[in-house]
Amino acid sequence: GAADRPPYMHAGQFSTLEEVVAHYSKAPPSVEGVSEVHPLDLSDRERAALVAFLKTLSD
Repeated sequence: GAADRPPYMHAGQFSTLEEVVAHYSKAPPSVEGVSEVHPLDLSDRERAALVAFLKTLSD
């Protein structure tokens, strides 16, 4: 599953699912000023629950 295949993102900048979820929870603005990604604004508990769910997805 996804949890077994780090690094993550197109440039491999994250080594854990926790880092990926934290990134999308804050979703920094894009370099060009326009982004299709909006912050998820997840609480710590919600981030932990999402990571736990992602770790259940396996082949």
